[in-house]
Amino acid sequence: MRVPLHTRSLILDAETAEGHVRFRIEGEYDAQDLERMVLAMLEEVVQRGFDRAYIDITHMTGELPDFDRFTLAEAFARHWGAKRRAAIQVDAARQRVNRLFETVVVNRSGQVRVGERPDDLLAWLMAD
Repeated sequence: MRVPLHTRSLILDAETAEGHVRFRIEGEYDAQDLERMVLAMLEEVVQRGFDRAYIDITHMTGELPDFDRFTLAEAFARHWGAKRRAAIQVDAARQRVNRLFETVVVNRSGQVRVGERPDDLLAWLMAD
């Protein structure tokens, strides 16, 4: 299901999966779009009665500057808090993978994992 958002270049899809909400972000990277999506994904998770999200950004193009990773991570940690958990799938062939986002969120008591392997991410996401 397409999540209705006024964005410049990114598209957000959401579907309910077993025990979590699965999101897919597509399009050209835009910092403002991603910041809107942090709140939109949280709203979807809460409305569907879950506290876990799997976020697939493997179809997003463009480079995320480290400053944007930092500010998005701060926003994510502030809004999602310590109660909710998110696994974020990246594609190392398309995206420069680093742990800045994950480190910033975790240092602010958030629960997030960034990685390339769907099975490992899902196992972490669903672990108690």
